[in-house]
Amino acid sequence: MSELDRRRDREPSKRPAALRTIAFSIAPIVAAHSPFGLPLPFVVAAFVFAAALLSPRLLFLACLCLIVTRSTNAVEALQPTHSGRIEEAGIALVGDPELGSFGHWAIADAEGGRVLVSAGPEISRLATAQAGDRLTVSGSIRGRSPDSWWEISNGLVGNVTITEVHRIEAAQGIAGLANWFRTTRAAGASSLSRQHQALLAGLTVGDDREQSAVVAEDFRAAGLGHLLAVSGQNVVFVLIAAGPALHRVRTPWLRVGMIIALLILFGFVTRFEPSVSRAIVMVGLAVVAQSLGRSGQAARTLPVAVTALVAFQPLLAWALAFQLSVASTLGLLVIAPRIVERLSGPPVWIEVLAATLGAQIAVAPLLLIVFDDVSLVAIPANLLAVPVSGATMMWGMTAGLVAGLVPHTVASILHWPTEVMLWWIASVAELAARAPIAPLT
Repeated sequence: MSELDRRRDREPSKRPAALRTIAFSIAPIVAAHSPFGLPLPFVVAAFVFAAALLSPRLLFLACLCLIVTRSTNAVEALQPTHSGRIEEAGIALVGDPELGSFGHWAIADAEGGRVLVSAGPEISRLATAQAGDRLTVSGSIRGRSPDSWWEISNGLVGNVTITEVHRIEAAQGIAGLANWFRTTRAAGASSLSRQHQALLAGLTVGDDREQSAVVAEDFRAAGLGHLLAVSGQNVVFVLIAAGPALHRVRTPWLRVGMIIALLILFGFVTRFEPSVSRAIVMVGLAVVAQSLGRSGQAARTLPVAVTALVAFQPLLAWALAFQLSVASTLGLLVIAPRIVERLSGPPVWIEVLAATLGAQIAVAPLLLIVFDDVSLVAIPANLLAVPVSGATMMWGMTAGLVAGLVPHTVASILHWPTEVMLWWIASVAELAARAPIAPLT
């Protein structure tokens, strides 16, 4: 029997497992979009029935019922906040202020709910604040219902126009530590050009606020837009960078605790972007399962992670970044292995090519729906840029942090490799975006 025949014989047994992974990963997102809720007694009864029969599948169905109920309640709770004048009111920034067409804006928690705050260019103090900071502001608030998936996913129920920032209280605890990390890393990169500073911020911590529209469009047209925002691969690179220190810890549970603490810190650093949240929960589940002597396969942890995240934060199911993250992960788990089986050549290149193809195929339907086109140069562009972006991310998170603690001259030397790698990534994006190949529409 030939190798091809043996592969075909193995495929029928793999197909049901792959379909289960796809169905169990997508079902929580679909359930969250249900327009009808379920009575709480019905949900409780579903959990009791599943526990009595010790059935994992019935437990999953009970979780879907819980998601339907929690999501319906969460969406119905997005009622417009009050409108009127506010004087020295307290707000807590959820995200970092970004520069818009008419000044800076940010998402914040206010007394009436989560709101979109904005300030004109003359209110420069807002731009200096960071996520987790508490501000005392004056201005006006206007309640409104969310009218887009982005607004629903962020739970926005009003707009605040700031006319004066009275006081800024810096974030404390782990949020303050995360802000110190971001500030120190940014200070160490001051020797780089402005464009490369923005690229490095996007690659390392997902900060795209300083990226020019031209560069952002080049990366999107080249199919490299995912590099400018943190994703699951960033979580993996963080663990790789911390690997030498973690391996020195001999106590298993202490090592597990350190890994989870590192994941949580990285979540605060990257503002818990949807893709990072998904990756953190998956890695956390895999680490705990491995410490218990059980298999922590990604095909099993992905549905559990998606279900847990959507059950805990139902509005996350409306975030495009979360949907793309789940889709790309499914492409890596389901499609990429089948591509590997059908290719021959150097293993490293085969795995990189299969991962790129798998992820691109999986996210293509969503990209077509949202952006109306899919780049056909994404595969070669990713093959050329992704390996270098991984090295850039690891170097930027380690040597980049050291650069922020040493004199400027030493910092510029530390960032020589960074400059070369960023030049390569930007050149690949620019050339791929200008390739005379029409996108798939």
